[in-house]
Amino acid sequence: RLRSLGLLAESMTMISTDHNTWAYLSFIQPKKRSRTNDARYWYTDTSMILLSRSIDGEWTCAASCVQGVQRICQLEVFLESNKEYCCVPLSLSSEKRHGNKVKFQFVCYSAQKTCLKSVSVATIPSQDILSILHKELLKDLSSNCVHSVADGGVIVHVTKPRCVYFVVINASKTYLSVKLHLALMEKSLRVQVGNQEGTYDVAPFSQQIISVVQMDGTGAWTDGLPFSFISHSIPSFLPHERRNPSQISHGIELTIKGECLAVEKGCWSPRGDGIIDLSTWNMVLGTSNQRKT
Repeated sequence: RLRSLGLLAESMTMISTDHNTWAYLSFIQPKKRSRTNDARYWYTDTSMILLSRSIDGEWTCAASCVQGVQRICQLEVFLESNKEYCCVPLSLSSEKRHGNKVKFQFVCYSAQKTCLKSVSVATIPSQDILSILHKELLKDLSSNCVHSVADGGVIVHVTKPRCVYFVVINASKTYLSVKLHLALMEKSLRVQVGNQEGTYDVAPFSQQIISVVQMDGTGAWTDGLPFSFISHSIPSFLPHERRNPSQISHGIELTIKGECLAVEKGCWSPRGDGIIDLSTWNMVLGTSNQRKT
């Protein structure tokens, strides 16, 4: 099941230390110019979620770097000696582009000695990782990123470096059906999850990633992503009627943040459109994006 979340590797890395320390954690892919024997080689998207927990406690997110196609994914974090950490690699395009055979190196630089241990992907349930990803995506949203489409239903677009996530939150008692159209202005924009035009049915009291758009850096740049949507409620629903399921758009239970976003919005409209600003994506492909904790 973890493969359906876009897991980049067949294992995750456990990290521990005997002394509190700052550390740099990185996923690094081989340079394009070093792969002269493979003209088709190109980078894939690599994202990192660093989980932490006290002894016998629950896993929570200590830091994250969610991004599109970049050669390097990096986090600067403070590791505590009384906690254990798990570094989870994620990728949405690796299976399409490389058949899940992506070569990357995990690197840890720290001021104090750290212990690294490879563990199976089954160590942490996939649904837990997906729930944590949802919580990270819904942090610190501006009001213009949330579109109220029904009574208790919203569409949220979350812009990260070189990628945009579309999340539907349904806090109502009925199914919410959303038709999303994405106007891709350049060939370098790719829909990695969902479809350029697709219809998605979200169960009551749940939330779901319905689409993810990335810029892979192989074509011309664009400063905007136009989109439009139409929604309506479905009183009854049969499971076999589900349309256009996507790789990571397994529904999860409504989170506290998701419920607040869906309930706080006042007036709503079943139709809408907008343009997402992508001007901040114009950066050097070999650089990394990081978030301090």
